[in-house]
Amino acid sequence: MATFRAVHGANIPIRASDPANPQVGEVWYNTTTHALKARINVASSSWSTSGSLNAGRYALGNFGTPAAGDALNGNTHPVGAPNTQSNSHESYDGSTWTALSNTPFAVTFFASSGTSTAGIGAGGGQPAGSYQSAAYTWGGSSWTSITSVPGGGYEAGNMFGTQTANIFYGGGTPSGYPGAAFTGDGSSWTSGPNLPGSNYYGCVCTGTSTAAISIGGANPTSNKVEELDGTTWTSATSVPLTIPNGTGNGVGIQTAAVYAHNTNNQFWDGNSWSTEASLPVGKPSRAASGGTQAGWFAAGGTPGGTPTPSARETSEFVAAGAATQTVTVS
Repeated sequence: MATFRAVHGANIPIRASDPANPQVGEVWYNTTTHALKARINVASSSWSTSGSLNAGRYALGNFGTPAAGDALNGNTHPVGAPNTQSNSHESYDGSTWTALSNTPFAVTFFASSGTSTAGIGAGGGQPAGSYQSAAYTWGGSSWTSITSVPGGGYEAGNMFGTQTANIFYGGGTPSGYPGAAFTGDGSSWTSGPNLPGSNYYGCVCTGTSTAAISIGGANPTSNKVEELDGTTWTSATSVPLTIPNGTGNGVGIQTAAVYAHNTNNQFWDGNSWSTEASLPVGKPSRAASGGTQAGWFAAGGTPGGTPTPSARETSEFVAAGAATQTVTVS
């Protein structure tokens, strides 16, 4: 691929969004994120630390990308203290977290998917062991109530896809751990495609409503992996980790997924797993995360509450090869 000439002394293009296929050496200013960006060659995969969450949390919900992500709800309690469900909502621009107006509910493990301007979420755990089934859409500035997920409340389920084409599945209910799933269109739900087994508490899933991968999900442990073709789930190679309660973090697509638990960082190529650079800070619970194998972030995900730095920490991963990065000046 040809590269751009040196840009010293040249005018830098101003863009409302990042170019779809930038060339190595290309530099531009993004007026939406207010950031100077550049396409560079990264010699080896690496992690860096970015801005901290304002409220330290784990068992979060999330949607978005490393340049425009959202951290939703979660558990803010310090180690050894009773659970404290949060309704905190923060947005991420690739370097800084900004507090937004609170979500309409205080829950842990809010199942959510979509983007920072078109998100959706449902379920979650509430005080005294009660579970929520209420669902909402996010339009970039406010939440709107939609039809609740059928079947009662769910804690530690998951959701994948877009605001208008998504699937909610897994989690725990007052009566057990079903393998039920529900397809959503942004306003209502239909039953299916159900998973082949049961006990998907804390499951991790990423992809679209027609091509997704589900990882873990059990109590107390599971490393099972299943893939969805839009209609049917089939078993795939297990992730080579022991996963307590099925918790962890997943980003990417069905054929190029990431699964991370604690400091472990596993890549899936559609057939097998490989180990990538370890996270600098362990995230044993669900963090706010987003991105692809080329670059992704994980924020929070560690017990301890706001006084604990690791409960607020944001880690960013960049894979070897061509990558778009924010240019900083110090």
